[in-house]
Amino acid sequence: MNSSTRAGLSTDLPPPFWLKNRQGMRLAVSEYPAPRPWLHLVVSHGFGEHRGWYHHVAGALREQGISTYTFDHFHHGISDGRPADIPAFGVLTEGLRLVLEQGVGPRLSPGAPLALLGHSNGGLAVIRALGELPAGQISCVVLSNPLLGLPLRTTLWGAALAGVLGLFAPRLRLPTRPVPERLTGDSTIWPDYDRDPYRFRSISVRFFKAMLFAAHTAYWEANCQGLPLLLLCGERDSVVDRFATRNWFARLESERKKLIAYPTLRHELLNEREWGLVVADIVAWLKQLPAPGGRELPAPGGRGSPAPGGHAAAEEG
Repeated sequence: MNSSTRAGLSTDLPPPFWLKNRQGMRLAVSEYPAPRPWLHLVVSHGFGEHRGWYHHVAGALREQGISTYTFDHFHHGISDGRPADIPAFGVLTEGLRLVLEQGVGPRLSPGAPLALLGHSNGGLAVIRALGELPAGQISCVVLSNPLLGLPLRTTLWGAALAGVLGLFAPRLRLPTRPVPERLTGDSTIWPDYDRDPYRFRSISVRFFKAMLFAAHTAYWEANCQGLPLLLLCGERDSVVDRFATRNWFARLESERKKLIAYPTLRHELLNEREWGLVVADIVAWLKQLPAPGGRELPAPGGRGSPAPGGHAAAEEG
């Protein structure tokens, strides 16, 4: 796998195609088609991100025979909606369903299953959407530092403030403090966060409340519809509550679940210097899963020596 491509923000994206929901809101999708795909995969980005941060990942997955789709959630990137202000968390799950049904559905190849990859708040959107999707539509799920809880100080401060302001100013956007050093250890891409015009620097009161409630609900339900699940955790992640994530994983009912922990990596695993290692781990796990109809998937390719920040542990259930 070629991991020499630079991580971080990219403006060299495939031209998007557009989907519309019932209200006429437009959602931007980019496609990275593999010639003869053995899998289709949809990437659900995190809070304040957009598909421009996953161009390198989608390209690497395409090299491995996986047709990959990235999109801008509603209220993110170039998709419609007031930035950093969603009326309810269901807006994000609705957009994901729209991509699966109208965007990817018509492009599926016979015999190639469909998988989801969700990061942070996008991982939470994946978890919440699973219960709304038709049985059998999704074959497996990959989550990167999913939002299943926030650090206690953030939760208490945010909940108190949102409780007061939510009564009379739910659309008020509060400033956030995006600190690239907390997101990735790759200092070469820290300037990308500042120059990105679509990165959020605020969050509305109602967005925060919706996100907090969705995370709380998902944590206590601990349900992935029994699908195979790969959980990727950065042990130096200080953005989400990684202990809540591990507790959620321990209670999750799935015959095929695996946790890979990276001891030196931070929140945005796919924007670290070692992102190629993370992608290789994802592909290797996907290839080990049984294919629909008993068809054999390609054998996992060879890998070189692990890059710095390799696995601390891999737990399976």
